[in-house]
Formats: sequence, structure tokens, C-alpha cells
Amino acid sequence: MDNDDSFTPDGAVEPTLSGDAARDRIARLERRLVRERRARLESEQLLERRSRELFELNAELRGLTLALEERVLKRTAELAGLKEFYERVLDRLPAQLSVLSPSGVYVYTNPAEVSNDALRAWLIGRTDADYGARTGMPVEAVAARAARIAAVTRDGRSVSYEETIEAGPEHTRYFRRVLAPVFGDDGGVRYLVNAGIDVTGERLAEERLRRSQKMEAVGLLAGGIAHDFNNLLTIVSGVTEALRETTPPSSSHSALFDELLDATGRGAALTRQLLAFSRRTIIEPQLFDTNEAIRSTESLIRRLLTERIECVLVLGEPLPVRMDRGGLDQLLLNLAANARDAMPTGGQFTVLTREMTLSPESAKEKGLTGARHVLIEVRDSGVGMSPEVLQRAFEPFFTTKPVGQGSGLGLASVYGIVIQSRGHVEIASVEGEGTTVRILLPLEESIALPAATDTPADVAPRGRGCVLVVDDESGVRMVTTNLLRRLGYDVVEASGGLEALHVAEAKRGTIDLLISDVRMPGINGFELATALMAADPALDVLLMSGYVDDAALSDRIASSGIPLIEKPYRAASLGQQVTKLFEARRAGPARVPTLLREA
Repeated sequence: MDNDDSFTPDGAVEPTLSGDAARDRIARLERRLVRERRARLESEQLLERRSRELFELNAELRGLTLALEERVLKRTAELAGLKEFYERVLDRLPAQLSVLSPSGVYVYTNPAEVSNDALRAWLIGRTDADYGARTGMPVEAVAARAARIAAVTRDGRSVSYEETIEAGPEHTRYFRRVLAPVFGDDGGVRYLVNAGIDVTGERLAEERLRRSQKMEAVGLLAGGIAHDFNNLLTIVSGVTEALRETTPPSSSHSALFDELLDATGRGAALTRQLLAFSRRTIIEPQLFDTNEAIRSTESLIRRLLTERIECVLVLGEPLPVRMDRGGLDQLLLNLAANARDAMPTGGQFTVLTREMTLSPESAKEKGLTGARHVLIEVRDSGVGMSPEVLQRAFEPFFTTKPVGQGSGLGLASVYGIVIQSRGHVEIASVEGEGTTVRILLPLEESIALPAATDTPADVAPRGRGCVLVVDDESGVRMVTTNLLRRLGYDVVEASGGLEALHVAEAKRGTIDLLISDVRMPGINGFELATALMAADPALDVLLMSGYVDDAALSDRIASSGIPLIEKPYRAASLGQQVTKLFEARRAGPARVPTLLREA
């Protein structure tokens, strides 16, 4: 290789070279030039190859980029569609749903959980502590949520629990929830899902069922003793009245007899209250105007309240209902008595009525059918009740009054009367602000209401005719037959249904009236009446009862048209009933009983 080439700085050949040296040098330069040309050609060829490779790679990369972009766009569209689908589904779930981080930070919550859009958007990225501070959630509830989140995150196991949310005065909501972990690829808890359903309606239904079962239990007890107790009161009342008739008014015993009769009346009222709340009385539903009935009771209510309490009636247009008229009077007087005791220094007692239309959901929640109802709202401005007392207000025998000053049956009786009338009753009270009782009764169609009748005078009439008295209680039978004989009637008696059939057969055509107890072993009074009236359609019937424990039998009696007198009865009441039947018998053709007409 030629290494002795030398040049001047400007590239010129040094002039000192000889001819051979110059030729030598030129040859070397030419060889070098060839080498450089060859290297340049090889470089150009390499550059061309590299450019071609780069072009091909670039084209391939462009194709890969386009394919990737297409896949990304497709995947993005799929994810957007999936996100929209899940958001639509989750946002429309009736159940409450939230997704949280393991530390309790909200990632997602649906409208069922938080209905306010702005609050729901604000909640994302925040915790229950933030939510509680903003909404006023009790610190105990916030702490309980935080403890559950920590436990599920730590243990990796789902927990089920119930939560109570106070949504305002008298508006408590109940929820049944599940807090479950969602695990990541590493096996750790990545998210927490909190799902819940509103079980307020179910909880209220359970509460109504418990209340009903409690009253049913006491009702069974009351019903078990009512018949015998009323028989005893009938005997005591009948014997007392018989003795008082033979005692001069000036005698010191006369006042004792009056006191004894008053005591039997109180005992009878107590039994009626027991049977009213347990819904075991025989009721006589009738159509009447609610407002007119309240006005007719106004004078009694005002006397009960005394002059220190203002009585205000806010009554509007006629509101027809179908229920036992005496039951409405009783519940109004019971509420007035409670209000009087709650306002010892005076106050205001208000009765308001109006028509109320309920939604199907609201009616179902209250156990009612139909939309149109009569609202009877009874308010007082008294001392009110604590939440603990309010919870037990309708319980039988529960009272806050001193021993001997209350039976605890006032509101329980109201409850029983309303439920028996296919209605609904609820109570609200705040200590120091008074109490409000709201009663809903089915509104009947506006039709001609029956005219009121005068109450017969309390005079024992006298008459003639033959009466068959049937009762398995000998004392009641003796008192009844003794009274009827004193009134001038011929009386035959029987101790039960089977014996009564034999007596009636023996005296066929001579018996004008059957007076029978309803509840008897073997053949009951209604079955006896049915058999005897089938044999003698002209026979009149008067049934007696302390209580009837068979709802179907009670309904049949109520719809049969057969009059019924409740035990214990006063002598005058029985005498008036018997006289009324005999007068109707003499006034026109024989009555055809409803049950025979239907047959």
C-alpha cells in the first residue's frame, strides 16, 4: 500500500518531486481514486439496499399502525358501548348499588343509592365520612360503615347486614344490604360492592303482623272468658233489678242496688272494650254520614272534655261510610278521654274530616283496598308521647296512667274498631306538642242515608204471648224467664239446642218467640233458629250473645236480619226488644226471615 503520499496544505503536489516520483505519485492517486470510487459505489449500493429495507419496513409499520389504530378504535367503541350498557343497567337498578375502593372511597354509585345527581357526582372520590358530614348522617352510622369496610377488606369475606336510615321526622327507612369484595389478579381485594334493597314496606308489614298477633293472643284470652263473664254479669244484673223492684225507694238497700248495677255496667263496658280491640264482637254495619255521626256525638264529647278544653269540629260535605255506628261513637269518646287526660291544664281538641284518595302503593302498604277513603283526624295539644310510649300506644293493657286510673284499652279499642271496619289507623306524637290520630275508612257511594230513629224510653213494657228461652247457663235462663214472666209472658225453657227442638215439637204452633243464646254446645242458637223458622216461618227470633268466636257465624247473623241483644242486658232493654217483636207481629203479616228468603 502506498503510504508516502504527501501534499501541501492546499492540496498541491510539492514541486520538488522528480518525474518518476511524480508519475509514481499520480499512479498511487489514481489507485486511491479507484478505491474511493469503488467504496462510494459500495456505499451507494448499501444505502440503496438500506433505503429499500427501510421503505419496506416503513410500509409494514404503516400497515401495522393502521391495523392497530383500527383495533384500538374498535376496542374503544366496544369499551364505550360496554360502559354505556353497564351504566344504563346499573343506573336503572331498583336496588341500591355502590362500588368502593378498599379504603372506602366511592368509585361508582347508582341513582337508587343517591337520587340527587349533583350529590352523586360529588360523592365519587369521597368517603362515607365526607358524605356524613355533608348530609348529617349520624357519626355512629358512619363509624359502622367504616368498620364493615375494614373487616371485608381484611378478611375478604362478604357480610350481610341491616341498616336504618332516619330520613326525617316519622320517616324511617330500613335497608337490607350485602358488602362483598371483588378480587384483583394478585388475589387482593381491588373493589368493594355494596348492594341493598329497601325493606321498609316489609318491615312495616312485619310490625303490623306482630301487632296483630299480639292482639290476637290477648283477644283469644278475652274471648275465652267473655262469654262466661257476660253470663255472670247478666245474672248479677237481672237479680239486682228484680230485688230493686221489690225494695222501696226509701230503703238504704236501694242505693246499694244502684251501685251494683253501675258496677255491672262498668264490667260490661270493659268486656266490650276487650272484644272490640280483639275484633270479636258482633257488629251491625250500617250506612251513615260520618260528619252527621260526629255532630250527634259532639255534646257527649264536650261534656267529657270539660269546659277547660276547646272542642273544634272541622267537618265538610257528607262522607258516607259503612260500619257499626256505635263503634264510631266509642272510638271518638275513647280518643276524647285520652285527649282530656293529656291536657290537664286545658288545650284544644280538634276533629277534622275530609275525603282522601290513596295511590295503589299507599293503599297496599296500609292494608287497604280501593282508592277513596274518609279521613278522620283527631288532634290534641296535650303533653304528647315519647317515642318509646308511641311505639306501644295500641298495645292492650299498656298505660302510663297510675294504677287504677286507666285500663290501657282506650287506643287498643280504637285500633280494633277501625280494623274491624276494614280501615287503617296510625298515630303520631311529639312530646310537648300533642298527639294526632289518623283514621282511614272506605268511602261508600253517596246514596240515601237512613233516617235516625228515636231511642225508646227506658220503660219496661208488658205484653202477652209464649216465649221459648234457650240458654245453657242456668242462671241466665232463670233471670230471663223470671223477667219475662213478670212482664206477663208465658215462658217455656230449654237448656240447649237439642232440648229446645223437642220442646218446640211438643208445643208446635203455640210458641210465638224464640229467645236463644248464640254460643251453646252442640246446636248453636243460629242453627236452632234456622231449624225452628223452617218449621214455622211465623216464628219470631231474638238472639242473645256475650260474644261469638266464629267470624263466619257472626257474618251470617249480621246478614240474616235476626235481631240480637248483647249480654249483659238490662231488663228494660230486653222488654223493649220483646215488645217490639210482638207489636210488629200484630201490626201485619208474618215476617219472612232473610235467611229463609235466600233459601
